[in-house]
Amino acid sequence: MATIIHSIPGRLRLRAHEVTDPQLLDLLHEAVAAAGARIEQLNLRARSLVLRYDPAQLRSETLVAALADAGLLEPAHHAPARRSGGSGLVHTLGTAIGSALVKAVWSKGIERAAGSVVGGLVGRR
Repeated sequence: MATIIHSIPGRLRLRAHEVTDPQLLDLLHEAVAAAGARIEQLNLRARSLVLRYDPAQLRSETLVAALADAGLLEPAHHAPARRSGGSGLVHTLGTAIGSALVKAVWSKGIERAAGSVVGGLVGRR
């Protein structure tokens, strides 16, 4: 079974641990083609694959439903992942918290690096 790890219009990335199973791969090819999409990229090491489709001709929900009907998606992943860049309170808070965390980590890294340099210079005397 596969899980959706990323989705944007026209592109769906799946993680499928059994992607090396020839029977599963055949079933996946059939389901994807029947829905009107194609497998663009298959990464056996990462056990992931990218599906491409024309968003003007096929909705992601329809593709996801076809994969679910074929028993290829885990039940919790029958809906495509939300696109980043949304709006609203949750997005605003997420962006603010993310920015604050990045700044804190960056500042702490600079502080530690400067401390190491100063400590190294003082230790040489």
